[in-house]
Amino acid sequence: MAFAGERMAMARHGWLGFCQRGTGGEPLPGVALPQLLARGTLLAEFALERGQKGPLPLVHMASREGWPRLLSLALSGDGRLILHQRQGQALATVSLAAADLFGAGGQFRLSYGWDAPARQSLLTLEALDRGAIRQAAGLNPLPLPQADLVALLAGHGAAAQGGALLWLAFNDGAVPVGPGAAFAPSTPIDTPDGPRPAAEIRAGDRVQTADAGAQEVLWSGSLALPALGALAPIRLGAGRFGRSRDLWVLPQTRIATHDTTIEYLFGTESVLVEARHLVDGVSACHIERPGVLTWHGILLRGHHLLVADGLHMESLYAGALAAAPELAATTALAALAALGQLPTHRRPVLRELRPYEAASLAAARARFHAPVAA
Repeated sequence: MAFAGERMAMARHGWLGFCQRGTGGEPLPGVALPQLLARGTLLAEFALERGQKGPLPLVHMASREGWPRLLSLALSGDGRLILHQRQGQALATVSLAAADLFGAGGQFRLSYGWDAPARQSLLTLEALDRGAIRQAAGLNPLPLPQADLVALLAGHGAAAQGGALLWLAFNDGAVPVGPGAAFAPSTPIDTPDGPRPAAEIRAGDRVQTADAGAQEVLWSGSLALPALGALAPIRLGAGRFGRSRDLWVLPQTRIATHDTTIEYLFGTESVLVEARHLVDGVSACHIERPGVLTWHGILLRGHHLLVADGLHMESLYAGALAAAPELAATTALAALAALGQLPTHRRPVLRELRPYEAASLAAARARFHAPVAA
């Protein structure tokens, strides 16, 4: 699988390997795992049913090879996400409360970043269906031995995975959370001087928006992410979406859509719909294959509609991130936030459909055999 006009980004960008539920995993080709991972990030996704409660194990790795070692990720009975690590007599634990988020069910992403020499760690939970992010800091994290990393990537033997876990991955550095990327780097973005690939657009350049004319770019950057689960690409087919080419976006990227069904159901001409809700297996497909893909994001002072080969898709939405400096410092927009230049987006440029509304729209389109239009 490749983006239109570009190859899959196989350079690992710090990614060491992936493990999927049911199929296991291994290090990426050509990657030599370190003897001791003193700094790194564990990224994983899991899914819960509405009302599902703990205790619920996600990952459990236990070994007595050399000395007793344990790494556990689990949901507790009182609705906390807990990471517990033991090596010999050394212990490290960090947890965050999320009973309200877990009770609603849905899909979640967790990130555990640690820096043993700096004696600090950070546990992040993202409720993907609600857009909520919570974090908790930890102290004195333990480095990860190579044998434990191998076991966790294999997903069997000394390591076991809970039924709710979808996949996990390891990176040898820090991985930003929250907003930061949306579409393939080759995506043609309209500017006052004509279309340009998204990856060639820089801060200070101007782009042509569908709703507010030419706008200055505040930030433009790329992220390399595993092409798994809620990070696997959505292909939006040419003709129905792009005028002349397929367009590739992350599933949470919101697309401006319009048709008579939208007007009938929601009383407005256009709405924002996350790309994952447009998937129909024909004009929009969710494609998941283990690998690393590079994604690009463009932030404007306001929230606007970028134009990509005729398709209107949102610029990055910062929301109230500027009012949460500790969270902002862990995102791809950290440098902008540190300078006090991160904008506040009080509301999206168009009404956004909630997941149940998007489901109603999909059902109505299927009932009336309406094609997906954007």
